[in-house]
Amino acid sequence: MKVIHSTSSSSPPSLHVIYINTKLETKAYAHELVPTITCTSSNLVQTILQAFAQVPDLNIWYGPDSYMGANIKELFQQMAKMTDEEIAEIHPEHSGDSIRSLLPPLHFFQYVTCIVHHLFGHEVVEKIKEMHCDAFLIAHLEVPGEMFSSAMEAKRRGMGVVDSTQNILDFIKERLQEALDRNVNDHLQFVLGTESGMVTSIVAAVGGLLGSAANSSGAAKVSVEIVFPVSSDSISRTSSSLSPVKVEMSYFLWYLE
Repeated sequence: MKVIHSTSSSSPPSLHVIYINTKLETKAYAHELVPTITCTSSNLVQTILQAFAQVPDLNIWYGPDSYMGANIKELFQQMAKMTDEEIAEIHPEHSGDSIRSLLPPLHFFQYVTCIVHHLFGHEVVEKIKEMHCDAFLIAHLEVPGEMFSSAMEAKRRGMGVVDSTQNILDFIKERLQEALDRNVNDHLQFVLGTESGMVTSIVAAVGGLLGSAANSSGAAKVSVEIVFPVSSDSISRTSSSLSPVKVEMSYFLWYLE
């Protein structure tokens, strides 16, 4: 990645980092103002770290989602508390000092949120704490701060992940494969703080692993419960008896075994 300096000699260089799902018009307007890089949730952290490594006095402006911007800022604040060795494993050109120095010039837009991830607010977090305190907690980088903080705390305990959609899927598959390898009866529960569109790929991956294990003689029984919690005002209920989804309160549940 090459970072282009601002042409103005009177101000520090600036860079827009724009989320890939942003409208083309927004990306074009951003690039008209200052050099712009498009990122995904999986490469956002590395993009910002690489930019600051190449241009230490850089100002970075992330947008448009304020949840992801605030969460990235919080992630770097936590990263600043890590040892230099731990930081170097994430990016070899950074240390505690450099991470602390990049915090002030890292800015994010504070007035736009993703309508999908906005569903995971205070009500959802409180219900998760009450009903699913022992579950694996999964969160995308675009969820509101309370869900992000809860998932980060779960991650520190080895019971969660905060990452991109692909890394979320990998985390679930790895936890399930570990349970299958232990070959003892077990029940895993995953609470998803991400878009509902991911459920299809997650259920397919989990079902595939469980199906393969079921064909092995002497295999222990492992079941998986996938919980997709959203705020109560976002649910459209149906009385259809043909629905494959069980709805309890504000929760969608998938139970696989």
